[in-house]
Amino acid sequence: MKLALALSLSVLFFTSSAFSQDGLGFEKNDKVETILTRQVGKSVQLILDSGEKVGGKVDSVGEHLVHLTGLVGQEFYEAAVPLDDISVVIVRAKAN
Repeated sequence: MKLALALSLSVLFFTSSAFSQDGLGFEKNDKVETILTRQVGKSVQLILDSGEKVGGKVDSVGEHLVHLTGLVGQEFYEAAVPLDDISVVIVRAKAN
């Protein structure tokens, strides 16, 4: 019984911490690239210069592009978004 309770609490702790996010971690000299690099493996929403929104999980950040997977509303798709086209980076700052 104690083992089952300890196992259940461990699973609850690890799953809740996996879904929590740390926010932007904003630093004074940040660029879009550095903010997105800190978000690798986490979900973000990007607002582009055109006003279009694209959301997904940051897979990797290159010199000119960010690679998003599991796009919101298009989960079986991925995207490469030019860093120069990003106006706003939105991340979940805390869990409710």
